[in-house]
Amino acid sequence: MKITLSFVISIAIIIVGLIILREAWGLPLSSPTVAVGGPGTFPLAMTAAILFLSVCIALSELVKSYKASKDPSASAERVTILSLLEIEKKEDLYRVLIAIAVVVTYTFVVAPLGFLVATPLLLVASMWLFGVKKIIYYPIVAVSFTVLLYFLFQRILLISLP
Repeated sequence: MKITLSFVISIAIIIVGLIILREAWGLPLSSPTVAVGGPGTFPLAMTAAILFLSVCIALSELVKSYKASKDPSASAERVTILSLLEIEKKEDLYRVLIAIAVVVTYTFVVAPLGFLVATPLLLVASMWLFGVKKIIYYPIVAVSFTVLLYFLFQRILLISLP
C-alpha cells in the first residue's frame, strides 16, 4: 500500500484540527452583542468542516491506495520530489512557492499599508501569478472583493481591520 502526500497532509490537518477544536471548545457559543452565535461558533463550525473534509480525503486516499495495491498491472515508478508532491511540471512548483512568498509578504505589509491597500495588491499579484489573461479583471476583482470583505468585517461582523 502506497502512502500518498494527500494522505499525509490530511492526517496532519486532522491532528491540527483536533488541537484547534480543543482550544475552541472553551469559547462561548453565544454573545449579547452579536445576533447570531458567539465567539466560539465560527471556530467550531470551521474546525468541524475541516475535520470532516480531511477525514474524507484520508479515506479516499486509503481506498485508492488499496485498489492500486490489488492491481497487478501497477508498475513500480521512479519516485522524485515532484512526484511525491504530485506536481507534474517544475513551473507549477515555482508558482506555488511564489504564491506562498506573496502571502507571507502580505502578512508583513497589511499592518503598515492597511487592509484597503494591501489586499488589492495581493489579489492582483495572485491573479497575475495564476495566469488571468484579461488585465481588465485585475482592478475589478481586486477592488470589488476588497470592498466586499471590508464591508463584511467592518459592518456585519463588527471586526476592525488594519
